[in-house]
Amino acid sequence: MPTYTPPIWSFPMPVTASRFQPIAPKWKPWNIQTDPARLGTWALQKYKSPTVAWVDMQTQLETNAPGRLGSGRAAAYRGYHVKGLGRTLAAANWNNQDDYGHNTGHLPPTCAFREYAITQVLRQRGLGALIAGCDAILLSPLTTEEARHLAAARKKEGKSIAPADATMMALSLKPAGFARHSNFVWSLCHFQNSTAWVGQLLQDLERLLAPPVPEPVIQGSPEALAAALDDAFERSFDYALQFGAHGLFWLYLQNNSSLDGRWLDLETPLFTGQPMVGRIMMNTDDGAIPQMAGFECYDAAASWRGFIRILDERLAFLARPGLLDHPAGTAFLRALRDAIRARFSRQSILMRDRELQNRALAFLSAKLGIEGRADRRRLEILSRYCFRVAIHGANEEPPELGWVPFRERPVPPSPSNARLEAAPFCQATLTPDASQLSNLLTTLDHTESPAEAFTALRRNGFVNP
Repeated sequence: MPTYTPPIWSFPMPVTASRFQPIAPKWKPWNIQTDPARLGTWALQKYKSPTVAWVDMQTQLETNAPGRLGSGRAAAYRGYHVKGLGRTLAAANWNNQDDYGHNTGHLPPTCAFREYAITQVLRQRGLGALIAGCDAILLSPLTTEEARHLAAARKKEGKSIAPADATMMALSLKPAGFARHSNFVWSLCHFQNSTAWVGQLLQDLERLLAPPVPEPVIQGSPEALAAALDDAFERSFDYALQFGAHGLFWLYLQNNSSLDGRWLDLETPLFTGQPMVGRIMMNTDDGAIPQMAGFECYDAAASWRGFIRILDERLAFLARPGLLDHPAGTAFLRALRDAIRARFSRQSILMRDRELQNRALAFLSAKLGIEGRADRRRLEILSRYCFRVAIHGANEEPPELGWVPFRERPVPPSPSNARLEAAPFCQATLTPDASQLSNLLTTLDHTESPAEAFTALRRNGFVNP
């Protein structure tokens, strides 16, 4: 079983046994839900420490929604990140009627189905290292009252709901031990003036910048930490390109990747199975809104630019004379800031607009097999547009390249009604495993009991022994 040590940015949340049914018997220990009543109103006497899961606090790079203090429905427990276990204390938006999608504490089963199924598909392709994969799901029927409240919320929004979401809720499990940029941004803004505390935070940073290994080697020098940051950026950029090379798009990009480059929130995959760039059409009350697909590497670069800038600013603040309790800590932070500045100077690929675009274009041109000048020109136009939007925040109309709809459409992420269209030089078709995934998800979305859903997964070979 994966091991887990609570990091600085986490806090304990009482949990207790719940009513979820696991996809296989070995996952029964993760049948849990939050138990806030065990905190008590007053703490005037000693009481036995409850069983706890660990919730992480977050401050996002781009924007922060009111009341979303961190993981409002997820926590680490017995080595796994458990999503859907109920409201945590980070769900300060619990009574916001306009934010029920992020404050109920529950995970819709259609989201859990997608997390689990796309994990199996990518592992079969040898791409499991690119994601924080979902090892298991657990399902529970909704009570009559829960189903009524959910239906009322959906009706208020004017949105339809899949039969599975109307009758069940879910837990998804993935190995814990990862971190996001937002965890460190939170920590750097909620610091202790203790050299030991800062040292532990920086050790966690170096460890979590690397892909997970049983016994990580922490060098602890400013130069090693700066190099680890650079390696993690390169990995994030490469992983994002790899997704496009397999026709895999995640839709919601903000705060959804780990420090080491893996994709974390697997709820919203659009998967074609072959190299492509295109656009995702998001249907809203105001019409269809296009989102470009295939150049998510630029969004990864934008996140890393923001994170490096915040590190620079916070290290300068923390290294002020007399702030930390020991001068050795202050000296180390100054050396670390110098090392990061040297590593991410204007000569760094992260800070060079043209180099970033050249790398992405070379990779995707090769994967897409582009040879003609006209198609190369279309790809360059799309690349420049995506770069301006992701890196420089441009607000402009996307290019019209003659987008091609899919004859067999990939099943959209639930509850979104997004649809995917390909660029004219791409194949608007699904590979056999992408078609199988879409058919399976269509079936799962219409199940109405845990037994029915698990049977469908087993029939398609999606249940590990």
